[in-house]
Amino acid sequence: WSNRSSDGLGITDFYTNAVASNSAYVLRSSQDNGTKMIVPGGGSGTASYDVGGGDGMNCVIDFTDNSTYYYSFPSGSINVHTSIADSNISHNIPGTPQGAWVTPFVLMPSCNTCLIAGYDKVYISRNQGTTWNSISNVLPIYPNTNIERIAVTPADANTIYAIVDYSDTVYYTHDLGVVWKKLAIPYPGVSDVKVDAKDKDHIWVTFSGYNTDKVAEYKASTGWHTMNENLPNVPVACIEEDTATGGLYVGT
Repeated sequence: WSNRSSDGLGITDFYTNAVASNSAYVLRSSQDNGTKMIVPGGGSGTASYDVGGGDGMNCVIDFTDNSTYYYSFPSGSINVHTSIADSNISHNIPGTPQGAWVTPFVLMPSCNTCLIAGYDKVYISRNQGTTWNSISNVLPIYPNTNIERIAVTPADANTIYAIVDYSDTVYYTHDLGVVWKKLAIPYPGVSDVKVDAKDKDHIWVTFSGYNTDKVAEYKASTGWHTMNENLPNVPVACIEEDTATGGLYVGT
């Protein structure tokens, strides 16, 4: 066999990307091909390094120390890499729970050593994953389902939003898990949630179906309304806010 000019085909399936304002590199997690560190090289070209093998899932870069980053594997196995060591930190969660295929975890905007992770419960670590505590009851309403997305905001250090498998409900807390409340979503097939970087009571959600609404927003003062203008009839998987301009990006 001979290679018929297949170089350059974009055939890697990336789940997530991670960037940080203090970092010159990008992390990209991919199905079957692990987590990659991409380092732009200017005239010398871009370099790619393998960070973790297998299926790469969620990844996060420490926003104050770019020698520290987090990467993960299916069902919630999370590693932290520091300048000293590389270790699995999900084993430190009580009971070592199994999470979603792409288990969500985020750094708290006010604390670079504090992680929030979603399994069947929401867990918090304040020391880069050395110890964890649950800050919610079990959120999914069906057995063997998990939290699919976690969202936090710089606008309020105690606010967390979460969505779970097979549920058109947003769970949220404004006191870091002391009290959780439910917000019913009037549109089916929710796939992602993001919180306004300047308003803890303003969120956007996306929907993954065909012939359905694609994006909606909720404000505590005005309620729900859709944002489907000029979007194609394909599932929307994710949404991100440009915190500098307030612009929104969706991924299909």
